[in-house]
Amino acid sequence: MIRSGVIGLICLLWGAAFMVCGQPAQITGRITSRTDAGPLTGAHVMLQNTSRLTTSDFDGNYRLVGIAPGEYRIMVSYVGYSTSMRDVTLKANDHIALDFELDQIPFIMDEAVITGNKVMAPKSSSPLTLSVVTREVIEQSGETNVLPVLSSRIPGVFVTERGITGFGVGEGSAGKITVRGIGGSPNTQVLVMIDGHPQFAGIFGHPLSDAYVAAGIEKVEVVRGPVSLLYGTNAMAGAINIITRQQDKDGVLVSARAQFGSFNTQKYTASLGYKKNKFHILGSFNHDQTDGHRDNSDFDITDGYLKAGYELSSHFRILVNASLASYHTTDPGPVYTTDTTYQNGGHWGDFLRGEGSVALENKYRRSEGAFRFYYNGGEHTIYDGFHSTDHLTGITLYQGLKLWPDNLITVGIDYQRYGGFAENTIPVPPITFTDTAIFEIAGYLLLQNTISEKLSATAGLRLEDHELFGTEWIPQIGINWYPSQATVVKATISKGFRSPTIQELFLFTPANPQLEPERMWNFETGVTQYFFKEHLSIELNGFLARGSNLIQMTGVYPDVKNKNSGKFTHYGVEFQGRMMLTDHLHLMGSYSWLHTDKARIAAPAHQLFLEGSYQWKKLLIILEMNYIHDLVTRTDPEVVYQRYALCNARLSYQVASFVSAWVAGQNLLNQSYQINDGYPMPGINAMGGIDIRFETKKE
Repeated sequence: MIRSGVIGLICLLWGAAFMVCGQPAQITGRITSRTDAGPLTGAHVMLQNTSRLTTSDFDGNYRLVGIAPGEYRIMVSYVGYSTSMRDVTLKANDHIALDFELDQIPFIMDEAVITGNKVMAPKSSSPLTLSVVTREVIEQSGETNVLPVLSSRIPGVFVTERGITGFGVGEGSAGKITVRGIGGSPNTQVLVMIDGHPQFAGIFGHPLSDAYVAAGIEKVEVVRGPVSLLYGTNAMAGAINIITRQQDKDGVLVSARAQFGSFNTQKYTASLGYKKNKFHILGSFNHDQTDGHRDNSDFDITDGYLKAGYELSSHFRILVNASLASYHTTDPGPVYTTDTTYQNGGHWGDFLRGEGSVALENKYRRSEGAFRFYYNGGEHTIYDGFHSTDHLTGITLYQGLKLWPDNLITVGIDYQRYGGFAENTIPVPPITFTDTAIFEIAGYLLLQNTISEKLSATAGLRLEDHELFGTEWIPQIGINWYPSQATVVKATISKGFRSPTIQELFLFTPANPQLEPERMWNFETGVTQYFFKEHLSIELNGFLARGSNLIQMTGVYPDVKNKNSGKFTHYGVEFQGRMMLTDHLHLMGSYSWLHTDKARIAAPAHQLFLEGSYQWKKLLIILEMNYIHDLVTRTDPEVVYQRYALCNARLSYQVASFVSAWVAGQNLLNQSYQINDGYPMPGINAMGGIDIRFETKKE
């Protein structure tokens, strides 16, 4: 009875206070970009002088509830856009709708990315170290393949090359990718993806780098540091996510490029896009060929790409994309070889690679996700009789949920089966090396929560189950601190892992079916700072990476075997900066310093990249400098280092509204250098071309 009386008294007092003070008020609205009226996801909405903070959802909507009556100033901010503030007076029971249109600040933006959590969000909201290379930058480079663009511009990322274009396969091949000194040959510690779909080949155990053609790419997102939580095996050192183009505006788009240059290098690209109401489609065709700067170094590739989509409703859409590439490569051999079989194009390879996917995507006010089915595979024939086919089939299902405004939960399931067939066709009868396939399945959970207006935290866990190696737990934690609207401080601890490839398990002499997965722990922190109304931005990161159980070949040929015997400790610093001096003059630069515990191939100690671009009316001038210091190209019988500075220039002119002409010079200092041991790179070389772009818009 006493308890009932106390409860009754509390209710009476609460009711009296409620009548005196009034019911709480709420503010709702939508935040969009004034440029294109598109929603801004993850914009910060804050009631100044209070602890009330929320972020906009996938459609740009926000909601502040439970606000006591009074006078407030509401502030909305989004990196890359101007801040907007409004004063508001709230009375009891008020429900006020306030929409905000933010003006985009030229040049510096906080790009929207998906690789950090699979759901579109501002880069500043992820604790991972992310870099974005846009389509404009890729097209201005004139490169056939996207990997050299990443190697020059992103600190800590390096890709080996052996000529003006073309990487090749097998002994003497280039296209080895390292992130912070981890990767190399094979490329199984850096995961390459197309629209989030893994691209490693089942037999060779690494991406075939010549297939990553620049045509058809919208942008590339690169994560430096483990991202195994979301993408599983091979994302041990980082991930490269190639995001393909799609027609996003109503009407017809026609574009073409023809370019010619040194060593009889020719490149042709054409694309056609169409969109009307709920349907869009875009296709492209590309052909490149070169005689190469050395005898017997010719290369050619022909590829096509298609992407189509249809909006089934306001919440669902279906996307279909496919690509096919056929290329021929010739290996000229190292300059010091005495092997005459390299003559007359004796070391050649023919390759066919294809990939495709079907996705059903959903998007609601508080939820966003997708179901994707994907396939990639190929056929490879090499001069010495080696022939193989490989395949990878996968399914991924993920959903991002906002149970409340300051929270995001991403849950997902991944399944993939990969393998293939390899033989040598020269003996009679042919010798079969392997004919097998492996499957793995995984589930993961990623939690992101805004703790206060200045602090957010991320935590996740993945459980990977491999047909051969059993289960692997992969955790990740991170925090983001926002001491001001112009500052983001990040810190992460993450685990990466890599399962042995079919090649390491079953193929060739060193094969060892008893191998176990490699593992790595990464610790890093970084800060992003914006100055002068975001006309200047800098990013500074420091990291420590420790790996164990590395797979290494031990013994003396022919008595060699793959074993889990290696460890490493790497640490370093990375910097990126961009500045808009005037509306016409832009500068950007990057630098990385890397310390490795021993000499490692394709892991330079210092990388420096500087670029300046000047736009004057119809004329655009771009100057670049890329400096590499202490690049190891060989470790046996002695360590060989390379140091070089490359200066490049590009000049383009808008001849008409739909036509531009350009000319570019590479290695203007005529540096003598090697990136791949025994394969000198070309001296001064030049390219020139014409771009055509014609677009009709629906009225």
